[in-house]
Amino acid sequence: MRTLFYLTIVVFCISCSKPKQYKCKNNCITITIDGQLLDKNNATASKVTPYKIMFLNQTSSWIDFMPDAELIVKEGNTDAGGLLKTSIKIDSEELKGDKAIYIRYFPTEQYHFCENPPLHAIYSIPINNYDQHSLSVYEKKKITMHLQKTNLDTFDKKELLFGAATDCTNGFFSSNSIIINPTETKGDYPIYGLLNRMNIITIKKTKIGSPNMYEWITDSFYVDATTVDYSMNY
Repeated sequence: MRTLFYLTIVVFCISCSKPKQYKCKNNCITITIDGQLLDKNNATASKVTPYKIMFLNQTSSWIDFMPDAELIVKEGNTDAGGLLKTSIKIDSEELKGDKAIYIRYFPTEQYHFCENPPLHAIYSIPINNYDQHSLSVYEKKKITMHLQKTNLDTFDKKELLFGAATDCTNGFFSSNSIIINPTETKGDYPIYGLLNRMNIITIKKTKIGSPNMYEWITDSFYVDATTVDYSMNY
């Protein structure tokens, strides 16, 4: 009983560990950061996006998977125009070494960033201690897909895939496919389309076996501020 109690306490404490805060102690310099999220669609929706400024090794390319190495310098949100204006204090000697400043943005599902993950890195002391950067972002609009089954088939799995033609990607950027209910002859499924861009939707039918069999049904449509839904037969 004592051993079980001890292990429970250890697991609880690990899960509640807090990020480490960075605080400059020596050779401190002030760096002004001027960042902007550039809306590629010129939409008017708010761009209040959380950000985190971290001090990490320059080899930390997978910063989302290294929470134990994070040294948090500052956290906050961009303003309604997607602007980040702040200043931080950093040890100039550390920045000349193997350390770097990483500015990581955390967009909601309403936005699609060209950079993945959306971040900006400062590897050395910027000129006049001033850093200016911008990241491209597309606003996404929630759309209801009306799917209508028009033929009888025996495929084991049906998925709704979604992508868009943008300046930074030609493939599917949806994080996960949407599984279509096999018992329904019609159904409504939400997706997120990019405003003013051609969006590509595909139904993928999979027949489980050796080898697997596939059937693709593809359609495309444009989204604007008035688009709320789209119908597709499969």
